Amino acid sequence: TPINSNGTCGFMPPEVPLSGFCEKTSTSHDIFSFGMLLVELITLSEPFGPSSTTSTKHLAIQKGNLPDIQNNLYNRYEFAVQLHKECCSYNPKNRPSIDVILQKICARLKDYDEKNN
Repeated sequence: TPINSNGTCGFMPPEVPLSGFCEKTSTSHDIFSFGMLLVELITLSEPFGPSSTTSTKHLAIQKGNLPDIQNNLYNRYEFAVQLHKECCSYNPKNRPSIDVILQKICARLKDYDEKNN
């Protein structure tokens, strides 16, 4: 059952602050947060950097901006970066379901396994 929650700044989807933090949580919010977690795993830094203020993060997300990922990391982790972008779609209806995410990850692991065995 969805509940009201402000969540963690930098991991909150744009629709939450745009609603005045009144929107109930949903699976699409969790998917957005997962996408931001991918950024943290790829860059080894919190989304938008550790020196970003709460208001800076909220404003960036509300405008549809995503954290920068350096080209060398983008090239090395292209699959994860692409998945991050899909999960962090500005429109919640365009975010993949967890089933789709799992299918993509499993397919990627299978490809990796086949190439390395």
